[in-house]
Formats: sequence, C-alpha cells, structure tokens
Amino acid sequence: LSLSDPRGRLMDSVTAPELSSDSSYRRSMRDGKPTGEWEVSHEPSPGYGNDGDGFSQFVRDNPAGSGDIVISEVMASNNKYPVEGDKTYDFIEIENRGGSPVNLKGYGLTDDAANPAKFVFPDTTLQPGKQIVVIAGGLDARQSEGMKNLSAPFKLSRLGEAVTLFDPSGKLLDRYFTGVMPQNFSMGREEGKSGISYFDVPTPGKANGTGYAGITREVRFGKQAGKYDGAFELSLDSSDGAEIYYTTNGDVPSKNSKRYTGPITIDKTVTVRAKAYKEGYIESGVSTATYFIGTKHTLPVVSLATNANLLFDETTGIYMPGPNASGPNLEGANFYKDTEIPASFEMFDESGKQVFQQNIGLAMTGGLTLAQREQKSFAIFARSKYGQSTMAYPFFANRDYTEYKSLILRVGSREGGNSMITKLHNYVALGLVDGKMKVVTQAARPCVVYINGEYWGVYFLMEKRNKYMVAARENITDKSVIDKINLAKGSGGLVNNGSGEGYKAILKYVNSHDMTQQSNYDWVDARLDTDSYMDFMINEIYIANNDPGNMQFYQVPPDGKWIQIYQDLDISFYSFDALALRMKPSTTGSDIFNALLKNDGWRDRFIRRFAWALKNIYGPDRVTAMIDEAAGLIRAEIAAEHRRWKDLPTLENWESNVAAMKSFAVRRGKDVVNSLKQHLPLTQEQRKLLDDAIK
Repeated sequence: LSLSDPRGRLMDSVTAPELSSDSSYRRSMRDGKPTGEWEVSHEPSPGYGNDGDGFSQFVRDNPAGSGDIVISEVMASNNKYPVEGDKTYDFIEIENRGGSPVNLKGYGLTDDAANPAKFVFPDTTLQPGKQIVVIAGGLDARQSEGMKNLSAPFKLSRLGEAVTLFDPSGKLLDRYFTGVMPQNFSMGREEGKSGISYFDVPTPGKANGTGYAGITREVRFGKQAGKYDGAFELSLDSSDGAEIYYTTNGDVPSKNSKRYTGPITIDKTVTVRAKAYKEGYIESGVSTATYFIGTKHTLPVVSLATNANLLFDETTGIYMPGPNASGPNLEGANFYKDTEIPASFEMFDESGKQVFQQNIGLAMTGGLTLAQREQKSFAIFARSKYGQSTMAYPFFANRDYTEYKSLILRVGSREGGNSMITKLHNYVALGLVDGKMKVVTQAARPCVVYINGEYWGVYFLMEKRNKYMVAARENITDKSVIDKINLAKGSGGLVNNGSGEGYKAILKYVNSHDMTQQSNYDWVDARLDTDSYMDFMINEIYIANNDPGNMQFYQVPPDGKWIQIYQDLDISFYSFDALALRMKPSTTGSDIFNALLKNDGWRDRFIRRFAWALKNIYGPDRVTAMIDEAAGLIRAEIAAEHRRWKDLPTLENWESNVAAMKSFAVRRGKDVVNSLKQHLPLTQEQRKLLDDAIK
C-alpha cells in the first residue's frame, strides 16, 4: 500500500502481511504517540488511536447490532463461572430485543466472517426479551450431546477476535470485536443503553447488569526492562485519568501499595510491578519489568516475580518445608505438593535485553533435591487464566518448535556432596547425544535466575517432560491425540498421562517368553522401539548413571511404539560397572534389557552400535571439549553462587570437580570395553570392533 501527495510523490508505504479475518496491520503506539513500528493487531480501531484505549472507544462508539436479534454478551476466557452444569465454558449470548418471537433456524454464528456458517442454529424459537446461550467450547457433536445449551464447534480467543451473527440469507446482523479480554469478564450490552460494556459478573441466559465503560490500559514503563550501568529515574504511564500503584518487592500491586506520583529512582537491581485503576473502568492487568543495575552476567537471565509470602511463608509458602514435613527427606513438605502460584516470567539475553515476559503459573519440581538443597527447582506453566495458554518464543536454538506449554528451571545439583557437584552432569550428558543418537532428550540451556530482584544463582532452563513435550517432538497438534499420549515411569505403574498398561504388558511378556525365538522378539519389537532403547542403554551405561530406576517412557496411541526418555542424569560420570548394574535382576528395567541381550541379532547390533558411539560420540577429546565448553558457560557465576548458597562448592572445589569429570571421560572408554568383555559373550570380531573404537 502506498500513500502519495497530489503531485504523485510517495509519502509513505507499507507491505502488509497476510492477515486473518478481522485483524489489522497497524503502526503501534506508546504513550499516545506512534512508535514507527508495525504490528498485527486483533483490536482494529479505524478512526481511533492504535492502542487499547482507541480500541475500547471504537467498540463503544460502533455497536453493530441495531435489529431485534443481537449478540448481547460474549465471554472469551472463563474458568470461574459455570455455564453448563458445573462446567465453565466461554459463551456467546443472543437476545431478542423485539416484540415478537423469532425462529432462529438457519441463523449463523462464527468467529470467522469468511465462514459464516461455522455454527448454524437449529429449529428453535427465541421469545421477546429472552436470551439463548451458545457455548463456544470447540466441542464436537458427540461431546456436546445432552447439553442444555447449544454448542458451537469453535473456541474464542481471549487475545481478541470478531464474533459475527448472520441471518439465514447471509446478512450481517451483529458483530463484536472482543479485543484482549480480562480473565472471567464478559462484554455486552447494558439494558437500555447503546454501546458495549464490560461485566465482572457474567449473566449467561439472563439480562445483563451494570457494566464498565472499558478496560484501563496496562501501565507502561518509561524505560525498557533490562541491564543499565547506573541509576536512573523511571516514569510510569497509563490511561488518562488513571491512578497507578506499584511495588518493588515482587508483590502484585493493589490500592494499598505505593501510589505513583512521579518518577521512581532505580539505583539497584529491582523488579517493578504496576497496576492502574480508573473510575468506571476495569482495573488494568499487572505490568512487570526488572532492571539490573551494574550486573555483569554472561549468561541469559531469568527474572521471576511473585508475592513473597506465596513462596516463603513459613506455614504455606511453596518453597518451604511447612509444618507437616518429617523424616530425613522431609515427607509431607510444602515443596512436594502440586501447588501452583501466579507469577511473572521475564527472560533477558546475554546483552541484558528483555526478550520475553509473560504472566505464568509457578510450582516447585525436583524430587529429593527439594529436600537436599536450599536452591530449588521450579516448573513454569502457561495457562489462559494467567493470560496466554502457551509461551511463544524460541527458547532453544536446537528445537524447531517455538511454543511451549511448560518449562522448568532446574538446579542440577543432585550429583552428590561438594566433592562431586559441578551442575554439569545432566547438561553435558544430554548435549553429547542430542540430535546425534536416537534418544529423546530435553532441550536445555544454562541461565542466571533472580527472584523478586534477588540473585538466585545458576539454573538450567529446560523443556518439561510431559505430554506437550512429546507432542512437540512428534509434531502432534490435535488436542484429542495429545490428551491420549501414554506417559509413565518406573515399571509403568507411575502414570503421568494416559496409561502405562502397554509398557507393563511388555515387561510381563519378556519375563514369560524366550527372546532367542525370533517370533517372540518380533512381538516386543512391534511394541517397543528397540533401536531407541538400544541407544538409551548405551548412553546410560557410558555415563554410568547410578539412578537406573528413574525412567520415563511414552507411547502415542493407537499403535506407536514405546520410547524411553533420556533424562535426569545428575548421578552420573562416576567410575563403576554400570553394565553390571543394568543386568542385575533387581534393577528396575533390567527385565527388558536382559531379555533383548538374549536375542543374538539385537545383541550383535548393540555391540556394534556401542563401538560406533565410543568412537563418534564418546571419544575422550569430544567429551572433554564439551565439558570445558559447558564449564566455561557457568564458571563466572560459581563464586557468587557459593556466596548465596553455602551448600554449593567454592570455585576452587568446583574446578576440582570439573577436572574429575574430564578424568572420567579420558578413561571411560577403556572401562566400558572391559565391562562389555566381562559380562557379554563376544566374538573375536566384536572384541576387535570395541578395541578399535577406543584406540
């Protein structure tokens, strides 16, 4: 598109991307002024400012419905108010504002104007002054069978879209541009008023109450979050006439917090959170920005912010043992519970520039490490109730997908006492094989974490092992399939999702059938990815993982093979006979391994694959170089981390522990070959292959 003056001189131009229905491409605004940057928006505001205020005014001034049958209420993010029995759904309400009954048969309702018949009303009559509710839950006919309300096959996005009503002839009757809607609010028409209002108490199937004129614009910070060399004054801005309240301790602001009256002095690392209130308007969401003053980190930085009492209250805080913890492993502690708290998650690149911010759910994770270490691991969840249901950012360079439902911030210090801790065992073990062997791994990268502006040390940002990680890896997008993914632990009895019965059936089969018989092996091979299992066992044995029972595996129904996940590798890189441990009958998982080793064909491929891995993956030079590279990433933080957490090693001790890892890598190939020779019946050719691999 081009704009020219009367003489034909080019004044401005833009190349617009392909846009979905009812979205626009606009110059963004900040503090009421154009920024010069272009963005796709689901809040079109023709004739008004290109921001939330402009959109709200456009919606109020341009109510589409002027006939008898109108859209009277829309809710696009509901997890509080039951609509169908005790279930919460988004919904669209239609009202008859005329004086006569209207049969709605053939009327169309849609979230895509290009497809006006996404939902077509059945033969149903709407009486004067009455409302009818259409659930927007994306349910199919089977799922919606027996419901009292009508059900449309599409969902509504709380990030904004257009909801449109058509009559049977295709004439547009009414349209709502929802814009970004707050959680558990609806929008619609007040009785006896024109324009659109927002409601904090939705009334599906009933007349609307008194509403709000709009949504207070979120607070904008005068400086971008990130790293600064010295102190500065920070200004805050919101809608005209709004009052701003803020905190600097991580708490969500309220009207009891500090009221903004002028620029705030930022002279130390701090997280600022702000909220705006305006009479007759819905309060704004929480804006969060962390400012680092004089810090010198070479790693990416993650800043978490949440009400401190939710983490650290002695009785209820999720980071704390709490009153019910007992025994050496603090069974019953708060940090073992699945409690999730609201928080902000910011990420900054190595230069200190903020690259991501989102409100999320925060929980503890990490098993026994939670009891053994003061520095604890976190799980991060994207959910619509916090704002967005995914985290859309390329967190990991070695992954093609860029949307995540969950992540973890992993401490990585369950490697033993201070004579062993490097924090690198799991990270290096995964990095050695990721993309190189047929094993499923979590993406990982080291970072520095701050909580409410306070330094918390080195963590590893990682994918969280769950059905969503499996779906991303397997390129599955159908929610109904994702929900059926089988994900289990141990011997199949600990189920994370779906069922572990298929895996337990394999265990039962190998314990009752002779794997020297090819037909029996073929039965197992049809259900277990034996090539992936082979690589899994090779890697477990090489790194000497001394936590063999900590296994996790998945299967994609209906006929996918079970696949092991290579994970939780802290207790490794110690010299012991890992092959003997894996073959020991009492070791979890030894049933399958020992059974497969009895099959001549699988055992031969196992030995040849092991020889290849010793030469191409686990060569001493490659492993020591990767240890050096990983150590170089976090070395600058070790002294500061020890000052923060006295149960972590000093820099001197840490360097000694890294050297021990490298010594392991130098001698490990020879140790593994000797173990294979001792425990497996090898041919002369197989022995030579192994010997040649470590020359």
